[in-house]
Amino acid sequence: MLCPENTKSGSTIKLFLPILAIAILWAGCVIKPVDFSPGLAKFDVGQYGEAMLVFQEVADKDSGKANRARFYIGECYKYQSKYDMAIEQFQMVVDTEPPRSYLANQARDRISQIKEGRKDVERLGVLFHSSKLGDEKAADYLMERGLVYETKLGDYESAIKSYRQVVDECPGTKKAAQAQINIGNICFYRLYDYVRGWPEFRKVNAENYPALTYRISEVEKLLRETNRLRQEISKNMSFIKKAQKRRPMSKIAKGYEIYGGVKSADVATAYMAIAKAWKQLRNYPKVLEVYRTFIEQFPFTLLQASESRYGIGEVYQEWGRYMEAVDAYKVYMEFHPTHYRIHEAIYNVARSYEIMEDYEKAYKMYKKYCDTYSEASRLQEVSLLQDARLKLQKYGADKDQDGFLHYMELMEGTSDTDPNEHPE
Repeated sequence: MLCPENTKSGSTIKLFLPILAIAILWAGCVIKPVDFSPGLAKFDVGQYGEAMLVFQEVADKDSGKANRARFYIGECYKYQSKYDMAIEQFQMVVDTEPPRSYLANQARDRISQIKEGRKDVERLGVLFHSSKLGDEKAADYLMERGLVYETKLGDYESAIKSYRQVVDECPGTKKAAQAQINIGNICFYRLYDYVRGWPEFRKVNAENYPALTYRISEVEKLLRETNRLRQEISKNMSFIKKAQKRRPMSKIAKGYEIYGGVKSADVATAYMAIAKAWKQLRNYPKVLEVYRTFIEQFPFTLLQASESRYGIGEVYQEWGRYMEAVDAYKVYMEFHPTHYRIHEAIYNVARSYEIMEDYEKAYKMYKKYCDTYSEASRLQEVSLLQDARLKLQKYGADKDQDGFLHYMELMEGTSDTDPNEHPE
């Protein structure tokens, strides 16, 4: 016969087991946020099909970043020239985002660009075919059409074809030289294809354009600098490869296991030199790839890890990708709160929010910057601090004395000079 104490314990356990089972079942059913970053990495290097798989999963499962994922799905469709499908995704963002949000505005802009771009291409095609081949107007129409393909539609191959028509129709002219340079620029700075771009630039030579010595000089200087930087990259990549003491047994091996303690510092320096060179070439996908590879191998142990995390934010900011810049700077600030560039990161986050017209967050970040760095030692810090104080003064003003600061009025689109008009 069981004693009373054991009987009581058995009853408690019987009561607890169903609750435990439900808790385990619930834990298994909780949807974990999907990692957005692998899709972003694929998108950055133009692997749009693979990127879309990640973004679609985020859109389906992560309500916090669903619209951002749909926006990037739209971007993937756009760069594949699937414009109707792109518009559909952008419209979903417009329909479900707050109307004044940065993401909604960006989606509206993309829809407008695609619609205008398609009309412009059709209009310019008609104008070109109605003009005389070889005359200046025909060349203007082709140049403008190339620019539309390049900037509004993201169709770089069609842009190249349009520019090439200018070269064929108006040989030896200034417009033809500019069109040829535009082709090279697309290869170098849009497609990041140096093998293809190099001979395109080389076509701007004395034989084809004998009167345009200044353009030839510009191209030759560009190619010399590109060649120098690519040789520097190749040299440092070769050093890193040779520095590996052995192939690591584990895929999660870190830098010291791969290179050894002695060479790790030199390898880190080589990685940063490669990133710097790619940045000078404006090859942002390669810069990000170098930083991410370095962080994977040396996540915490070296100063360059903090530089890499900061660098990711800086690259996205220069690239005009402000949402990604903010995310990257926040990661940097979380991992490296005492790093010497932390004040710049705070300022850059504030600036990014300001560009995205999220004035409330911008105001708070500028205030954080001023509160944290009331004094500055370096010339750059003095400049940033002065600017941050001016922004605080601007966004913290209340010109109509209605109790709503200027940034609040901006967020709601109301006037700060009329006390009868203010946020609800």
